[in-house]
Amino acid sequence: MLFARRPLRCRLSDIPPSIGPSGSDPGDGPGAGERLWVEMLEQPLEDLSRRTFTALAGCEPSGDPPCFPLPEVLSGRYVQTVFHAIACLLRPTANGNGGNGPR
Repeated sequence: MLFARRPLRCRLSDIPPSIGPSGSDPGDGPGAGERLWVEMLEQPLEDLSRRTFTALAGCEPSGDPPCFPLPEVLSGRYVQTVFHAIACLLRPTANGNGGNGPR
């Protein structure tokens, strides 16, 4: 059941490399999954991540949206990291400490 719901990046790894015109392996070039990621999926998914973070946190992320190692994505632990980042963003305004954080 979980296999069918793997993260998109994992599913793309199943796409076999493109076969060259002579029937041989294309060699050094990126595989079909990597090309699909870079050419079609990376930017829309980054935009979606940014909008989702903004919806949850109520503010834009200060830089790039958080990036997570594959084990955290597979285990679901990334959710804890996201909510921790949101809590840290909200903490300075919630308790009026000026953004210096706890000492």
